[in-house]
Amino acid sequence: LLCSSLTLCSQDIQAILAGNKPLHLKADTLNLEGRRYMFKLKYDSAKYCFDLATKLALESRNSNIICRCYIDYVSMYCILSRPKEAEKYMLLANPFLEKADIYEVKASGLSIRANLCNLMEKKDSALYYYQVAERYNFEKNPYRNWMIYMAIGDIYNQADDRETAEKYFLKAYNLTVKQEGKPDHIYLLTVFLNFYLTSNNPADAAPLIQEFDELQEERRRKGIKDPLRDIMLGMTTTRLAGNVNFMKKKKKK
Repeated sequence: LLCSSLTLCSQDIQAILAGNKPLHLKADTLNLEGRRYMFKLKYDSAKYCFDLATKLALESRNSNIICRCYIDYVSMYCILSRPKEAEKYMLLANPFLEKADIYEVKASGLSIRANLCNLMEKKDSALYYYQVAERYNFEKNPYRNWMIYMAIGDIYNQADDRETAEKYFLKAYNLTVKQEGKPDHIYLLTVFLNFYLTSNNPADAAPLIQEFDELQEERRRKGIKDPLRDIMLGMTTTRLAGNVNFMKKKKKK
């Protein structure tokens, strides 16, 4: 199966390599191909594409493409829970991350660097880098900080600093609740509700549960299909329904 997957990957790649695009565009295309394989959980094929993309990116000397190639290695190894390998590529990415001037490349790199520190249990470093990402997003695209605030809230929650954690979850909430369609808001609600669930705080959870139920009903009514989000919503619903005492308190409130 692995050989078959790599053969199919090679067939796609040969067409890319044989094209007349400049080196940095070939690297960009191969990098995106690698991402597609990564999202399909075909990590060997993804690495094969990333290796070729990185080689071309380095030859092109394009800081943005080089940075993105290295950052995608970091993402892949974080997904695979191999932080040491992720750290190796993060160190390679850092000089190019400083030079990157495309928003999506730099913003992703800054947040993934913080995520890696968090994965490695370097919480102080993670907070520092999340704050770096927050400042950059605030200047370029403040809405994107909802993910940063959620991550910071999770760190404080892990440290049993519930008050500070709640403050950051609320900051994330106030950003996503205004977003039309609210796909990000639905995901944030699952995190925020589970925070109140583990805090045994039905009073504050009650309005969020009502909002959560209304959004679920709206999704059903509109026929919105998103398998990953449906799984996450289902997990939260199950956890809430299974916590009988919590739900009794919530209903009483």
